Amino acid sequence: MREAALYVHDGRVSTSAGVSAGIDLSLSLVEQHRGPELAAAVARELVLYLRRDGDTAQISPFLRYRDHRAVPKDRITVAVVVSNEGSVATDVLAPYQVFAESEKFFIYTVAAERRVSPLSGGAHLLPDHTLTEVKRGTLPEPDVVVVPAVTDPVDVKEARTRQWIAERHHKGACVLGVCAGSELLAASGLLDGHDATSFWSGISSLKRHYPQVHWKRGQRYVEDGRVTTTAGITSGTVGALRVVEELAGKDEAARIGKTLSYPGWTLDGPTAIPANQLAIGDVPYALNAAFPWLRPTVGIGLVDGVGEIDAAAAFEAYAGVSFTARTVVLGARDTITTRHGLVLIAETARGGAHGVDRFAVPGVAGTSAVDTPLRTWARRNGLAVELPGGGRREGSSVSTRSCATSPSTATSVRPWSRRSSPNTPRPIWS
Repeated sequence: MREAALYVHDGRVSTSAGVSAGIDLSLSLVEQHRGPELAAAVARELVLYLRRDGDTAQISPFLRYRDHRAVPKDRITVAVVVSNEGSVATDVLAPYQVFAESEKFFIYTVAAERRVSPLSGGAHLLPDHTLTEVKRGTLPEPDVVVVPAVTDPVDVKEARTRQWIAERHHKGACVLGVCAGSELLAASGLLDGHDATSFWSGISSLKRHYPQVHWKRGQRYVEDGRVTTTAGITSGTVGALRVVEELAGKDEAARIGKTLSYPGWTLDGPTAIPANQLAIGDVPYALNAAFPWLRPTVGIGLVDGVGEIDAAAAFEAYAGVSFTARTVVLGARDTITTRHGLVLIAETARGGAHGVDRFAVPGVAGTSAVDTPLRTWARRNGLAVELPGGGRREGSSVSTRSCATSPSTATSVRPWSRRSSPNTPRPIWS
């Protein structure tokens, strides 16, 4: 039996998980057999019907069909890989937003199966498409493939993904390995005989397991042919900006970097960074990881239109990279559509507190921009609505100290999430 799948195709038999999933399955079949334009027309009518009927909770999964448009020939296609078993939130969401900020790129997420997939920090994402759809030619072949850190890169469950990535590279795609996503690339054989970097704490292990790769420390990112690998978690943003610069030009990369308010980043900035090592200052981080039952529970409220980097910053700062809290992702309904069209899955904010001790809503300018059901839920459960970074938008402004439960945690987390700049040794949300 398959678990947590919206629908499954097996030969000439297709099955779905429920009524809503059945509609999604039907649209998928229309798209596959009659073309994306017809699927888009059907989805547009469906969205209008649901809105008239007041059933807005079911709309988000169908937006990818409704919003279909022919991809202009001059668009650069980017595929962001998502593991059905689990991926690091920032590795997926931050590069996605970098490329999505430009009209020169067409971007989609892709996974082995189109089913709800976990991200670090308590988030879940519904991938746009499947690996098979790309192989069939339903979608444009990617010019760029973004590879995040995944739960178990060498597991047999990732074999299809490893093969798919290698095939895309063989067909001419550039590959961006973000943070520990480099191990998925190494396991696929793409890095053999090449220079590469990765998350600093894993390089020693990578050298033992993949001695045929020339692993480099102290580099924000490493380019070798058509493969770029990056250092710490937030270095994926820098790596993505570098790819934008190479494929779309310096002016476009500079514009996106400015739009994202990325402090300390410049087009011609140095790639050398301090080579981190474990130190006494990492003790609070280790204690957070070792004693999870002592963590508070933080509710992360998401609203439609939230920036992908804003969401990722909250996921990582509270739970993903700091282990400082357990998180519960909440929304006015069970699906949230981000600024550039990703579908995130949330628990609907109603009833009890879900054990939440604090409640934060990233990426909104003020509490008035928080959905009424979220504000009502917080008030009913005696929780203040906190705005990380004082309500400033974009993840670069979300303060680690406002997220962490103690100053020592905020300080110790920095090397683990470092943006990898010698001049601004801060994570993306500081």
